[in-house]
Amino acid sequence: MAVEYVVECEYCGNEFLSHKFLCSFCGSFTAKYYAFLAPDAEQFAETPNEKLIKAALLLGTLKEELKGAISDSAQPGQVPPTKRPLESQEQEIFNIYAFAIQNLGFVGSAATGGWDWDGSQKKAVELEKETALDSAKYHYFRFLKHPKILGASEHARLTERLCRMAAEQGHAEAQGILAQMYKNGQCVEQDDEQAFYWYTKAAIQGDVIAQCNLARAYDRGIGITEDRALAFQWFKKGAEQGDPEAQFRSGHAYTYGRGVEQNYEQAFAWYNKSAEQGNANGQLKLGEAYNFGRGVEQNYEQAFAWFTKAAEQGSPVAQTRLGYAYQLGRGVEQNYEQAVYWYTEAAEQGNRGAQYSLGVLFGRGRGVEKNYEQALHWISLSADQGDPLAQFALGSMYSAGEGVEQSYEQALHWMSLSANQGNVNAALERDKLVKLLE
Repeated sequence: MAVEYVVECEYCGNEFLSHKFLCSFCGSFTAKYYAFLAPDAEQFAETPNEKLIKAALLLGTLKEELKGAISDSAQPGQVPPTKRPLESQEQEIFNIYAFAIQNLGFVGSAATGGWDWDGSQKKAVELEKETALDSAKYHYFRFLKHPKILGASEHARLTERLCRMAAEQGHAEAQGILAQMYKNGQCVEQDDEQAFYWYTKAAIQGDVIAQCNLARAYDRGIGITEDRALAFQWFKKGAEQGDPEAQFRSGHAYTYGRGVEQNYEQAFAWYNKSAEQGNANGQLKLGEAYNFGRGVEQNYEQAFAWFTKAAEQGSPVAQTRLGYAYQLGRGVEQNYEQAVYWYTEAAEQGNRGAQYSLGVLFGRGRGVEKNYEQALHWISLSADQGDPLAQFALGSMYSAGEGVEQSYEQALHWMSLSANQGNVNAALERDKLVKLLE
């Protein structure tokens, strides 16, 4: 029988019994279980092959515990069995692990008096190359799940090495992952130019996520000189592959003439494709196209329908639009209570337009009991975010002493801010207050 040892996880430092193989806290596989494999295991820590062996061992990381410890007298070719079914990807990695164990000679008979190293290095290297993509994805997504535990550890270095190996082999998915790592500073030092480089590699191969990220880099000048025409071209490539976010971005480019000639009809077509796939931004913009008659005949009922879909997905702008539709009865029967509900949903997410509109309804007692304190609260939040209508309304409240102690100085302050943004009525009130305070 195998001797049990308490081993320490190389990633998070948690201690667990060696026969478990996997850390009970972070789920990491550890190379330190070698201590019970053979009587002369101490030589393992000193061998120049340690890094190679650890790399091969880490290829076998599993979420399920590997049951059944390997005994000192295990026969060649034996591998730890599992008692529970594995998911397809995990099963594939388990098979890789079994193959690595067999070829590296970790389960050689104790009677041989040592380890079978002959040919194992070359086989392990070949195995690692063959499985680089699957291993890279596995370790990267484990990192995303446990960034604090695995971020500053051997796991981070392993993840970077495997992703780079797979990327340099030409795997588009690995190139996209490596770019994302550089973009966010995950497992590597943050580097926008390297992110751009690897996004380009993956995008050229048709990776739609990379195409969208490359387009954003061109659009915002991140890691490369800003070029909106190229940004549009890459967004459109992604859109033509059916990506709903790329379709939305293409529609956005046509709406505002970013990198392409403005064309509302084309914008509508791409928004429609995006919206039909459930993209909240696409649904919002499609609703706005119907609401304002851009690229399609104006239709408030259709606008309301699409605003509703986007609002239900949590879009604060769509929630504000929906509240406005209920308040004015556009595309739906007027309903102040529903207007208050949707304005509140958006206002609590920080939307300044919703905060202003909600404050107005509280001040007028529409759809909700009149409450000047709440009116002041929401209008102030909106005004602090720079909304000119809210600044004008807040100035009016201070001027009239409505819901707040009268203060012409405060009224002048808020009227001036609103006037500076082009509000003509605020400019007139500002001038009156200046004369009043002379």
